[in-house]
Amino acid sequence: MNVTTDWCDLYNYHGVIVGDGFESQFAPQRFAILKTDPDGIQNEKYFFNTHVENCIENSEEMAKVMRMSNAKGLRYTFGWRFIQWSKGDTLSFPEDRRRSNQYFTDNGLTILDCLNQFPINVDFPKTPEEEAEYLNAIGIIVKNMPEDTLFEIWNEPWVNLMTQGVDNPDADTFARFTKITAEKIKEVRPDAKVGIYSAHGMDRKDTFSSFQTGMSSEHKPWENADAFAFHPYRRDAYELSNMATEVIPKWVNEFKKYGKDDIELWYTEAGYSLIESAIGKEEIKAAFNTRKYLYLQGLDLVDLYSTY
Repeated sequence: MNVTTDWCDLYNYHGVIVGDGFESQFAPQRFAILKTDPDGIQNEKYFFNTHVENCIENSEEMAKVMRMSNAKGLRYTFGWRFIQWSKGDTLSFPEDRRRSNQYFTDNGLTILDCLNQFPINVDFPKTPEEEAEYLNAIGIIVKNMPEDTLFEIWNEPWVNLMTQGVDNPDADTFARFTKITAEKIKEVRPDAKVGIYSAHGMDRKDTFSSFQTGMSSEHKPWENADAFAFHPYRRDAYELSNMATEVIPKWVNEFKKYGKDDIELWYTEAGYSLIESAIGKEEIKAAFNTRKYLYLQGLDLVDLYSTY
């Protein structure tokens, strides 16, 4: 069967065979067009997770390869620490990162910037002076990133490693932190899309309780959010779990409580990396990632999907 289309997406196929005195129908089948030619139509929802800082000298070649994959763009971490490594250093946007970003832009790729990490010896802002310093850094980053950059606030807030020594920051603190960051992004670039929470451990009661507390706080972290970002890692098949049918919808419903019915769903970390030897060959990892994307797409549970 040959299909002509302008979009890489999911489609329904319903076949009917009519013969002399009989008619037979196939049950509707879902099929996907993920890729056309090496310089074909971008899949508007598909991103790659990268660590550009580890190979920034190869950004030009990286951008070309990503373009040939027909992905929409890439997600990476670029926060305060990348423009001021430690307390007291001069605050400035690095030129090597500016060049790197230009390579991606020139190849039609959109950047999703995870605003993670503070400078060495800097914790969550606690005083008005620290808060002003933090917001100044965020403003510089947002102003100097490409125009179509998407922004994600923090990364897995209930993981001690990710919050740089702050052991499970309380819900109120994190909600306020999310609020002031989103407000600063919108102040500098009103049309920028902002994803919040980057939730993980989504089937745990403690993380969901913290999330609910923050969402219902006086800070209203959802107010300037365009998307809910989440990382529902699992090693089993999504089709055999309740993650897509119950867990993710439960978290999304918290946004709907506050009138955010149109919140976008950003699955900003999916899949497994090269070090996940238990998964086996790279072909198996690719199949796992692709199947999960198709399954979530079929349930309308993903507006952006970024995989390792």
